[in-house]
Amino acid sequence: QRFADNSGVTHICQVCEPGSYQSTSAATSCIPCPSGEYEDQPGQQQCHRCEAGKYQDQLGQSDCKACPVGTTSLGRGAAEIEDCGCHAGSIKMV
Repeated sequence: QRFADNSGVTHICQVCEPGSYQSTSAATSCIPCPSGEYEDQPGQQQCHRCEAGKYQDQLGQSDCKACPVGTTSLGRGAAEIEDCGCHAGSIKMV
């Protein structure tokens, strides 16, 4: 989207890419989604926390990683694989 300011200078509004967001008007940069969150659509104002059973250990991602088979995360927003643990009724063996 193009527009001209009062001095006639043309500016272009660029949509934030998936994996990033911007919640403030007139901002000059997009913000990468933090660990534990993702955004799969362009032009968003916030990121979403990873669902239970998933995690994201990197910044600026457009999806979350599944916990290893037989494990889940305790809730939403898991930010590392260590947040994944055994399902109820089972225990982690070392």
